[in-house]
Amino acid sequence: MGSVFKPKHSLIETDTLPLRILITDCPPSAALLAEFYVPVFAELGVSHVIRLCEPTYDSQILSDAGVVVVDSMAFQDGSAPPQNIVAEYRTFIENILQQSESIPAPGTPDSSNAVPRNSRNTTSTRQKPTIAVHCISGIGRAPIFAVIPLIDFGMDRVEAVEFVRSKRRGAFNRIQIDWIMDERAGLALKKKKQTSSFGGLFGANSGGGNNSSLRDSIGKNRDSISSLSSSNISAGKKNGSLLGGLFGKKK
Repeated sequence: MGSVFKPKHSLIETDTLPLRILITDCPPSAALLAEFYVPVFAELGVSHVIRLCEPTYDSQILSDAGVVVVDSMAFQDGSAPPQNIVAEYRTFIENILQQSESIPAPGTPDSSNAVPRNSRNTTSTRQKPTIAVHCISGIGRAPIFAVIPLIDFGMDRVEAVEFVRSKRRGAFNRIQIDWIMDERAGLALKKKKQTSSFGGLFGANSGGGNNSSLRDSIGKNRDSISSLSSSNISAGKKNGSLLGGLFGKKK
């Protein structure tokens, strides 16, 4: 008897990660893709598959199953992704999260027409969006795409590597480990969006926003200053001026 094909799927999820990432290997044929991958993607609600290697199967099979295949982030086997691909991936995740927030939870108005085919929410709470990523064997490039968001959402670099390795045995080579650990020449921290100090005080636009709390705070400070001034004046009448109290009576 021949060996039975069994793909290895590794689901990466934590409480702090706002999406789930399924690491898998490359389907060796269209028939095996349909038999062993598509049902798993459907069960987990996978909306997108990121293909990090050269295409080896017809993506139409996944498209027919309601899964979008992304080929624009492929990079060389055994290496780390260049910065432009890291930036594209981070933008991709942001878009996925924004889209998931716009989908009503089950049981809410208009939810029946808003949920994508593979977003299976069977409870009253919204399920985290799920994406799949694969390279050839699923132990080098694909695990990197799990580590990046783990670190971006607060996990320590060493902990992130160990966590992915606990789910995906043999993940990462030496080059990829060094890249993950190097914040300067390797995986740089995600840049936070800057908010103007004036924007933080007065809102996004000068004509709108709710600034009542700011006005109340300014008013209270003004009252406190007035109260302090009155107290100082009163004390000055009894004990002389403040300067007099410091430097002696006027000659």
